[in-house]
Amino acid sequence: MPEDMLETLRVIDPQLLTDVVRQDQRSSTFEILDWTVKRLSDKGIMNPDGLFLFSGQGRDEQGIRSWSVVLKTLKGSDDDPNIGNMNYWKRELLLVQSGLMERLPNGVTVPRSYGTSEHKDGAWIWMERISESINPRWTMDQHIFAARQVGRFSAQCLNLKPLPDFPWLQESCSRLVRDISHVS
Repeated sequence: MPEDMLETLRVIDPQLLTDVVRQDQRSSTFEILDWTVKRLSDKGIMNPDGLFLFSGQGRDEQGIRSWSVVLKTLKGSDDDPNIGNMNYWKRELLLVQSGLMERLPNGVTVPRSYGTSEHKDGAWIWMERISESINPRWTMDQHIFAARQVGRFSAQCLNLKPLPDFPWLQESCSRLVRDISHVS
């Protein structure tokens, strides 16, 4: 099945890809000159074959430049129709569609989303490609910094009033956050 998806993506609608790349490049006139697609990773737990990297060259009034975007494919499943279950297959799609990612507290950023689509056997999420700017093997100081940032983010989320109430948020996490916020 993974090779079938790669073949499908190699003949993707050029206009769809152009629309995504124009968002990434922040240019409504950007034209794709050439492009390739390859599997980005096979390391995921829930969806190991679902990340693909599209990249190539394009041009607009600023000249020719390289571009790259990521497509995450989600496999549809009827195994657990409980929308509040942590493993519900559409949770990430619903999160992106909800707009919550654009309203995160200051200092927290996520890859930009360029659109979603649902298909008979799953869904697609187009997003910004993020490249590592540091060595993949973190130092202790980098781990400490990340832990502090997660703590700050968690504290900021506790101050959200009202808390988001979406049925696809994990039920136990939603209850826990609500219980903690009532105590403070």
